[in-house]
Amino acid sequence: SVHTLDLTINPSNTIVQHHVSCDSLIWNGKVYKQTGIYAFDTINQFGCDSLILLDLEINAIINVQVKETACDSLIWNNLTYKQSGTYQHKTINAHGCDSITHLELTIQASSQTTMQHTACDSYTWNGQTYTSSGVYRYTTQNIAGCDSIIQLNLNILKSSRNNLIHSACD
Repeated sequence: SVHTLDLTINPSNTIVQHHVSCDSLIWNGKVYKQTGIYAFDTINQFGCDSLILLDLEINAIINVQVKETACDSLIWNNLTYKQSGTYQHKTINAHGCDSITHLELTIQASSQTTMQHTACDSYTWNGQTYTSSGVYRYTTQNIAGCDSIIQLNLNILKSSRNNLIHSACD
């Protein structure tokens, strides 16, 4: 007797998927946060075993913390900040992922003081002797390390010297 066998051999298959992601990837219902090769067993359209390999590269989102102290204002990423606070700047890094810089900014104030003074003939201020009226400025640093400008409005009065010769009898 002769038997005829009509046999179909269905293939099992292995598929490799390459994927690059930022921070994490959800693949087949599971969250992946590290670079690596991951396997998923399934059944293909012929009812045979099928293996899918995920070749995953995870690039991290970069968060950078920066603390900065400035006098009066700070220019950061083309913006001028005049108040203390926390500010963010978002960019895309070389891998195409988010890069976020957090700036914790402290603004210290400069100070300015005006003094009025009148003196006869000359006045010595901060090691300098002035003999004429005018507005003079002295710049130093205040306790916060910022400019402290002291303005002196000086009025010099010239003393008069009269030599009186006087004679008297008895």
